Amino acid sequence: MQLLEAIESISRQRSVETVELALLQTLGQNFSEVEEALLLVEHDGRLWISSHWYSGRLCSSERLELLSDPQRLLVAREALLQGHAREGDNQAWRLATQDTPTQLLLLCGEQLHDDGQRALRSLITIVENFSRLLSEKNRDRLTGLLNRHQLEERILHALALAEDNALNQERRSRQRHPSWLAILDIDHFKQINDTYGHLFGDEVLLLVSRLMADCFRREDQLFRYGGEEFVILLSDLDAHEAHLVLERFRRLLSEHDFPQLKGLTVSIGYTRIGDQGSASAVLGQADQALYWAKQNGRNRLADYTELLENGELQGVPSSSGSIDLF
Repeated sequence: MQLLEAIESISRQRSVETVELALLQTLGQNFSEVEEALLLVEHDGRLWISSHWYSGRLCSSERLELLSDPQRLLVAREALLQGHAREGDNQAWRLATQDTPTQLLLLCGEQLHDDGQRALRSLITIVENFSRLLSEKNRDRLTGLLNRHQLEERILHALALAEDNALNQERRSRQRHPSWLAILDIDHFKQINDTYGHLFGDEVLLLVSRLMADCFRREDQLFRYGGEEFVILLSDLDAHEAHLVLERFRRLLSEHDFPQLKGLTVSIGYTRIGDQGSASAVLGQADQALYWAKQNGRNRLADYTELLENGELQGVPSSSGSIDLF
């Protein structure tokens, strides 16, 4: 095994997800004893497969698959408690990264010899350390949500999925529903800062981010966009479901008891991710819908497509440009 080449491959990655995929691919290609390599995540007390290497193929699951094999579950559960476990042809390690939920590496195949075990532990340590660095770089320091530097990449990925879905819809047994981008803005946030101070305002932002993490699904992506604005990327929902999910959060926030505040509300503008062609065009549509919501009473949702069809807005042209981050 060329350990230095594996380290170089991992260090070229620019997101935690691709680092993890590089680890699985490295293990599958360089350890002859490994028949399968799986990355697991724990959620709601259950273990799910997020990435999988098998028989020369690597796949990252958009819709996570529940781990159901009894022996593998037993080993994985023990690794959650002990950090490392092995039983028969299965061995698992808990990865010490900053990202949640808890992650496990599960290997299936012959037990590794001593040199292989040492090489594997070295790779795991490298992945843990590098993932921490990337996670810190990609997350907002106050809220822990993804920051806007990650946003363009995630939107472009959603645009690519939409294009692929449109091109291959006839060949698929199940048609994916679209993705959606929503911009959320806390109403009258400047007044909160002016009245109670910026430390109190930061506490409000932190509480809002925690409510977002509790309310939205594991597969939804949450960003702090700047100031009192947040961005939400929803995946695989039809128009009615997207509206219900966002409305549920708007209502949850308006009913939440915030210390010293009589009430807190948000305005939300959102758009379907489809053929816009660029991240800036997607954001522009959601931003227009948000502006309309704030100009028409606040504390409400606004769907860009619906506003456009009703003649409330003028369309945002598609663009190949990137997001202006500063």
